[in-house]
Amino acid sequence: FNLGQRWLTIHDRLLRGPYALGKMQRALDMSVEWARQRVTFGKPIAERQGVQFKLADMYVDIQALRSMTYEIAARADSGEDVRTEAALVKLCAGEWGARTVDQGIQIHGAMGESLELPLTLFYRLLRHAQIGGGTNEIQRMLIARKLLG
Repeated sequence: FNLGQRWLTIHDRLLRGPYALGKMQRALDMSVEWARQRVTFGKPIAERQGVQFKLADMYVDIQALRSMTYEIAARADSGEDVRTEAALVKLCAGEWGARTVDQGIQIHGAMGESLELPLTLFYRLLRHAQIGGGTNEIQRMLIARKLLG
């Protein structure tokens, strides 16, 4: 049981962070490039506040998840019990990842939904991260259990 718990903590829950981060960063990079080149009503959509706010929100989620993942991975490497924190990474990776990619799809408009871009695949994979290996509700339960003792 302990071996299974360690495997689940590191190889499933904690590794959801870097798994999501790669897709999130690619979605942001694609969205920034698209926003600079896509012109509507005579100017690039990058000049529109609604698009700028989406890009900023994507960046915030990426930086927060990256920082959290690095910190908890370092604590795991030092031998600390990070089961609750790994649940936190998994929860945030799934939710923030899907939200970030969804914003990228929105910025791309109809192209974001096309199969020519990987964004819908990223979304599907990150949406699954909210179910596989323990649903978000299970992760919240684990976090609450630690908080409440």
